[in-house]
Order: sequence, then C-alpha cells, then structure tokens
Amino acid sequence: MAQLFETTVRALTVTVGKDPQKNDFVTLQAAVDYAANTKGSCRIEVGSGVYQETVKIYHDHLTIICEKDTVLQGRLSANQLIAGNPRGTFQTATLFINSSDVLVEGLTVKNTAGSGDQVGQAVAVYLEGNDMYFKDCRFDAYQDTLCLGPLPPQTKEGMPLISPWCQKIYSQQNRFFIHCVISGTVDFIFGGGDAYFDHCQLHCKHSPQHNYITAAATSAEAGGFVFANCRITGEKAYALGRPWRIPAKVRFKRCHFDEALVEVGWSDWGKTPQRDQVVFAEHDCTYTKPQQRAAWIDMKGMKVE
Repeated sequence: MAQLFETTVRALTVTVGKDPQKNDFVTLQAAVDYAANTKGSCRIEVGSGVYQETVKIYHDHLTIICEKDTVLQGRLSANQLIAGNPRGTFQTATLFINSSDVLVEGLTVKNTAGSGDQVGQAVAVYLEGNDMYFKDCRFDAYQDTLCLGPLPPQTKEGMPLISPWCQKIYSQQNRFFIHCVISGTVDFIFGGGDAYFDHCQLHCKHSPQHNYITAAATSAEAGGFVFANCRITGEKAYALGRPWRIPAKVRFKRCHFDEALVEVGWSDWGKTPQRDQVVFAEHDCTYTKPQQRAAWIDMKGMKVE
C-alpha cells in the first residue's frame, strides 16, 4: 500500500503559507488556480494554519502536502439561499475535487456550518473523479461530511441530479483513504463509486438526529465502500448505514466498534422489497457488546471483547 503514496518528480512546486514574503501564495485556491494554468504535474506544499476558504480543484496530476495543523475551513450549508433558492447539498463542500490522479496528505478539512437539524446538509469534502489518494487527513462536519461521486442519476422526484460545480463526468470512480479520521452524524460518508478506507477512524458526533455512518448509492459495476482495519467510535448511538439508492454496497473487514453501535447494525431505509440488491457485510470484526443481525446482512466471524 505504501507504493500508492510514492510521488514522482514533479514539474512544478509551489508553496502556500500565511507569510507572503516567504511563500508563493497565501491561499490554497490561488495555488490551485496557478497549477490549473500549467500543462504538467504540480506539487503544492501548504504551511500550517487555518485557511478560511472554499477550494475547487479541476487539475489532474496534483499533489498537496501539508504541514501539521493545516486546516481548510468553510461553512456553506444546504439551507443557505442563492438568488432566493436553497443552495442544496452539492454546492456546500469546503473542498471539491473534480479530477484524477490527486494525492492529498496531512490536511484537515472542516465544514463548521453546524448540525443538520439546524442548517441542513453541509459537506466537508466532495469528490468527483478517479485515482484520488488521501493520507493522514481529517474530515469533520455533521450531516454529509464526505460525498463520493458519482451521484445517482435522478432525484427522488425524477429530475437529473448533478452538481453545478461539476465540469467533468466520471461514470466510474475510485478513492483511497489511509490513516484518515472522518467525523460526522447523519449519512456522513455517502454517495457512489468505489472507496477504500484502510486503518481509518470513523467518529459519530453528538446531535439530535439519528447517526448513520454510510448512505451508499452504488452502481451495478462498482464495488462500493470498503472499510478495512478501521476503528469506529460514537458519542451517541449510531448505525453502520442505510441504502441511499439501490443498489448499495458497504463492507467492513477486521474493524473494531465501540459500545455505541446499535444492536441491529443497519437500516434498509424502507427499501425492504429491494434488500436482495443491497450488500451490507461485516467480516471478522470486533465488537464491544454482542450484536444481532437480520438475515439479509452478511455477517461472519463476529468477535465480542
């Protein structure tokens, strides 16, 4: 797995930091925009500090390496108005990436808009693309922290579902998260495509709402979300997931769950007739308290501490 993060010689390196005398740029978006005007690969080195900005990335072959305590922070939320209309979920991300071959290391991304019962969905990171790698990153919000494309083709009302921020469409997508911390409340890892989480921590924060870690909407060709060797904790009760759309695929392997995990584990979100198109699996996981699973859940090798 370490080979995934070996970087090649980059054609261009620029720096971002609070001191304009010592760095090329003082905002991450300015550095990203500069990289977008180049034809080759780019490496962006970001100094520690809190950057209050919303960043959109469309450039391929990009590496972002951050010093310790580097925070990207925004507060957009779904209930905010744009020209009199709600902003909606898919224009709220603090970090939006719509490209391929991207490595981000050491970055904390937050959406501080607040709890979903007060402001609606508020995304920290929204990814639409291929071959993205995140190492030692932290993503923090409440409802819908991490959004993974592709989105379902239609809304529940039958209208096309696509973010106005998207410039490139990727029908198949894959992302990798290594040693990351992801925290939220409702459906805080959601969407489609393939995503692999290795040795990550998932943390369910306190809120008046019911906590669900995942809300998958997986295409028939994709493998869905895989969590391996992860640790899951909660400040209040949480479930492992529910199907946003059919089909939905989520697997936990060799993970550890604390006492806040609800005994039934999962919800079918009212899609009982379609359970045969849902893959919710737990293999060789460890639990703080005994669990009970419905017959449609694929559970093997349960260990109780």
